[in-house]
Amino acid sequence: MKTIFFQNGVYVYSEEEFDFEDDDNKEKTDVSIIVSADYPYGSDSRLLYGGRVEVSLRYDLRCRLTIDGVEIKGFDNKSSNESCAMIYVTDDLTTQKVTAYLNQIEQLGIDTFLENYKTTLENFKADILVLCEKYESLLKEEEPNSGSANTYKDFLDRARACLTILTIILFSLACNMKTGLDNHVYEDAYNEVLAEYDVAND
Repeated sequence: MKTIFFQNGVYVYSEEEFDFEDDDNKEKTDVSIIVSADYPYGSDSRLLYGGRVEVSLRYDLRCRLTIDGVEIKGFDNKSSNESCAMIYVTDDLTTQKVTAYLNQIEQLGIDTFLENYKTTLENFKADILVLCEKYESLLKEEEPNSGSANTYKDFLDRARACLTILTIILFSLACNMKTGLDNHVYEDAYNEVLAEYDVAND
């Protein structure tokens, strides 16, 4: 079982086996349980901070985090070739990483988190452009279809695809202007709507 809790103002992640169903359906009623997924194909999702943040968890996959409709991406190197690392982009983050991000949002605010994320992506994009220039230069020195040439070409293809994704994300973040409202303002408004209108239960 994978579970993210919110306890005493802190998000924590656990892989302990909890018996929620035998405790008055605690999994659905306890507000401290953010998301929980059972082995092997359990899934769960939750809206937080007045609907601005969505956390999705599947046991057989990793966790996903969406803020203001922008999916927080992960970037990884899965290549065994140390001389030419390959860049991979994924929507799936480790549950530990999502838990850490939620704590940053709780302590620093959503807008501050997004601003830091945007700055990090801008720096990452600049680094990839430098690497592209390097490997484009190296590629010109290699024989066509040689092992090194194919490795450099593969890197450049993946890097350019990554740059396209980064550009799209940065555009979305650039359009997302700060409102200056604290997290609790969105939560209070969201809870007032739920209290005022009847919510249909599936």
